[in-house]
Amino acid sequence: MFKNLCLTLITFCLAIVLNSCTRLIIDEYEAVATTSLTWRVEYYIGSNDRPSRSRWEEFSSASLENINGERPPDAFGDADNQGLWWPRIPPKPTIDEVEDLQKTGERHSPPEMLRQVDYTISYRQGSSYVTLPTHYPVYRQAVRAAQSGQALKLTLRADERFVEKAEAI
Repeated sequence: MFKNLCLTLITFCLAIVLNSCTRLIIDEYEAVATTSLTWRVEYYIGSNDRPSRSRWEEFSSASLENINGERPPDAFGDADNQGLWWPRIPPKPTIDEVEDLQKTGERHSPPEMLRQVDYTISYRQGSSYVTLPTHYPVYRQAVRAAQSGQALKLTLRADERFVEKAEAI
């Protein structure tokens, strides 16, 4: 009895959540993946394998916009396994730059490269454009649709601030 009540309640709540999502059909859009490379260094007190307190500092970075899956003019090398192009590697920080940010009693790790990707979908809504964040599967679906000239059906989260799903139509 309790199990059936819980199952019914969960199903009801899920139906409300799913039905509260906004769905849009768009034919003018861009799927953008912004790839970024950033040098960073960890500063810490204690030993390398057991820091008692640490902080990160970022140094030079470079980014590149991948629009609708097309190769950007400033891309470096070939696309990766996810079809993304990356910028040229920014200059590695010198030991002087690293030590300039080191506080008394701190040690530092060697510089490491942070690779990040931010995905967005931009579309026309009335006379303006809306840009919302999304994740890789939605980006890829939008890229495939854009390359074949298809419109998209987007499903937005209930707060309308994130693209949850994209389907070519």
